[in-house]
Amino acid sequence: MFKSWSIRNLLQLWSFATIFAIIVIASVAIYTNNVFSDTQNNLTDNVLPMEDASRQINAISFSFITRQKQIIASNSLEEINAITPRTYLEDEFSQQWNNMLGTVGESEQGTDIVNSLQDNYLRFLDVDSQLLDLMRGQHRLRSQLQLQTGTVEKLEQKIQNQVEAISGRINLQVSRSKRARRLSLTKTNSDPHMDNAIFSEQDSIQKRSQSVRLNVLNISYLTQNLLQSDNADNLLSIRDNDIRQHESILAADITQLKGKLQFDSELFTMTEVLEHDILELMRIVVEGESAVYNLRLKQLQNNQLLMLGQQHSISILKIITAKLNQLSSLVSGQSLQTVNKSVLVAERAWWVIIILSILITLGMVRFILSISQRINTPLAELRSAMHALSSEEFDTRLKIRSGKSEFAVLATDFNLFADNTQNLMDDLADAKDSLQVC
Repeated sequence: MFKSWSIRNLLQLWSFATIFAIIVIASVAIYTNNVFSDTQNNLTDNVLPMEDASRQINAISFSFITRQKQIIASNSLEEINAITPRTYLEDEFSQQWNNMLGTVGESEQGTDIVNSLQDNYLRFLDVDSQLLDLMRGQHRLRSQLQLQTGTVEKLEQKIQNQVEAISGRINLQVSRSKRARRLSLTKTNSDPHMDNAIFSEQDSIQKRSQSVRLNVLNISYLTQNLLQSDNADNLLSIRDNDIRQHESILAADITQLKGKLQFDSELFTMTEVLEHDILELMRIVVEGESAVYNLRLKQLQNNQLLMLGQQHSISILKIITAKLNQLSSLVSGQSLQTVNKSVLVAERAWWVIIILSILITLGMVRFILSISQRINTPLAELRSAMHALSSEEFDTRLKIRSGKSEFAVLATDFNLFADNTQNLMDDLADAKDSLQVC
């Protein structure tokens, strides 16, 4: 097909073929570049923001736990109020969550994971709020316990002073009675019946007074045990087995003291005040909602709830971390598929470029050889024909090939020249012969 083409047409065909091959290679390169650009955009728009948002949310979760530990380790409501507000962390989480929701795009599985992450985060906020309320309650209980403990100490000291005052007054009256008897006084300022009663019951009154002091001291000591106990059963045992026992002994001692001191109105009144203070002491220690026992029991219950709340919050954060890892794995898997696709396209493009380059190289070699043959062979024939023509072989002719190649035109012109030369030589020969005949 191409044997009849001219060299000019073949060069044009080769130029078009080369340009076409270059266009194909450029198209493959552009397509590969677009695939890599899409992969890069996917990594930039999805994977990297997802990883960054996941890292930020993990940091926020750690900040939440740190804040919880600060709240639980606080010693007063003022320290809790001084801790960084939670709203800052909430705003940061909401921003990162929105970023994650935007990166998952139309992925149904990714959207479900992000929504589940939000649900667990809201659960964590509820638990965190409960822990905050419990710690505030703990500080209020601690303040009330400190106040009640101080009141117990004051009452215990007041009761001790009252018992000492009663004992001192009794000892004074006994001393006066003894002195009056020694001096044979017939008239004193005290009632003889009362003095005789007090004198005869001095030892018993002193024993009861010492018993009151000792039992009040034991109740004060047991109150400290209530504050130090970490078990509700121990609290109940201390109240019912120990404090109540001392309460019963105190009630019996006060009853007997009142019976023995009924002849002295002042001592009887002091004993009634003592009884009232002991009842107040028992009320503060074990009776009523604000008693030390009930406050400590509530404190232990709050401690248990705090421990459970901490465990719950940590378990929720573990779920959040697992969701983050699951989401990262999902996005990374999708990105890996995209990267693998890009690598496959790049490999195919590489092979296409190599094959086209080889074809272009082989075509160029084949074209050069063909052009060389198309030029050298006719030139050799033309040189041989010219040599024959110069050797007066005027019947020499070139073979005219079909087509419109340059050498076909040259062969036609050469043959025409040869014909004209031969005719001219024949005419010259005829003219010479005619001249010789004449």
